[in-house]
Amino acid sequence: MLAMDALCASSQRLGLTLPCPTHILSIVMLGHDLRHPGGSSGPRRDLERMSADAVAEFARQCDMPTARTQQIVDLILATRLPFQNALRRDSTGDLLPFLVGEADVMASLLPGIGLELAAALTQEMHAEGERVAIPFESAPARRVFLSAYTTLSRPAEALGLCDVIAAQLQALSIEACPIEGEIQEERSPSVRFFGLQRIPNK
Repeated sequence: MLAMDALCASSQRLGLTLPCPTHILSIVMLGHDLRHPGGSSGPRRDLERMSADAVAEFARQCDMPTARTQQIVDLILATRLPFQNALRRDSTGDLLPFLVGEADVMASLLPGIGLELAAALTQEMHAEGERVAIPFESAPARRVFLSAYTTLSRPAEALGLCDVIAAQLQALSIEACPIEGEIQEERSPSVRFFGLQRIPNK
């Protein structure tokens, strides 16, 4: 929520016109993890769809216009990590999907609190019975995650997030990491969660 507020304010400073009111983006971020039970999402357990459907039901009860409700649903579904990874890998797409993806993981992209959240995610996965052979807070998994967000929106860049990510990747490139093959062969949530199969050479 705070991250989205910061991104919207940055957009305004850049003179960008957002194609929907900022309060709608706030609703998206408030609801994108609604009723999230913990653990990872996937085709058999689509947690983003579950949250989107719950928010849509609330919207219908409040007589929100159908088109606006659908926009909220679409933006919640746009927070899916495989979609976000493809969006940033291809460097194409509308501004709003970039913003909701960045707001979703903003704290996790920061040093300090980002490592704390990564460790909490590892614990959450274990609690849900999902094997995490390479913990999210470890250097190789952290590199995978941060490398997926080297392409950012203009508002995120203006906030200095690119520099924050680059500094962490530079530090992690110096830190001793397991050989890349260990990540490439890893099939635990620490790779599937990010929708990636490798650590890019940077």
